[in-house]
Amino acid sequence: MYGSSAVPYQRNSETDLPIRFVYKKGKVFDAEKGEYESSNQIYSEFTCGKSSNAFLAS
Repeated sequence: MYGSSAVPYQRNSETDLPIRFVYKKGKVFDAEKGEYESSNQIYSEFTCGKSSNAFLAS
């Protein structure tokens, strides 16, 4: 199983790493690139505002 919103998927090499949190992607900015409002906001917070665009790959 590749995970769910309750139990996200982790690669075998990542099994000892903690999962920080699960979030709702929010408003779609660009579906082809995988750009979402909440992803951009969280990425901006992680980078202290140095970067503000994150793209989710599947």
